[in-house]
Amino acid sequence: MLKFRDSSNHLAPLQGGQAFVVYWAPRPGRQLSPLGLNTDQDVIPLDKVGAEEVIQFKLGSTNPEGGTLQYRVGNGAWGTLTQSRGDLGYQLSTVDEPYKLRGVKRCITSHDGIVFSLRIDVAGTDDGWISGSLSDGNVIRMRDMESEAAQLVAVRAGSGVDDAVGKTGTFPRRTWEDLVNGSS
Repeated sequence: MLKFRDSSNHLAPLQGGQAFVVYWAPRPGRQLSPLGLNTDQDVIPLDKVGAEEVIQFKLGSTNPEGGTLQYRVGNGAWGTLTQSRGDLGYQLSTVDEPYKLRGVKRCITSHDGIVFSLRIDVAGTDDGWISGSLSDGNVIRMRDMESEAAQLVAVRAGSGVDDAVGKTGTFPRRTWEDLVNGSS
């Protein structure tokens, strides 16, 4: 079962359809960054991001495998992520590409469900992991190998199912100790 950190840094179960802010780390033990978009509309980790620019995810069910994966920026409309061709291969994007991310093919959890990695079912091409590697433009790459999968953590500051942001103005980079172990 996937879990999230709330605004008080408590651990709680993540329900299907519940919006969450995504924090990304290239591998265990590293700082975790909130996600935003660059000027090309590709997904990048940031040092901090405002509530109106932060990327939120929503999984279609409590068991992510076989379910849908949606995203939105701030409190915008929900949409489908894509995989675009970048300088070093495929990368995570919001650009209208033929390679839409149809849903979660595989989900691996660790650290009592707070850390997870996602292998995505991509339309028109091979599946790929949201990876811990970046392109030259700091865009998150999609990779084939499980060993290259990013470490993701869900954070919720809002109280409604569709509100992961709440009254939080900015989402800063956070330490592994803080988000994964729950201590500052």
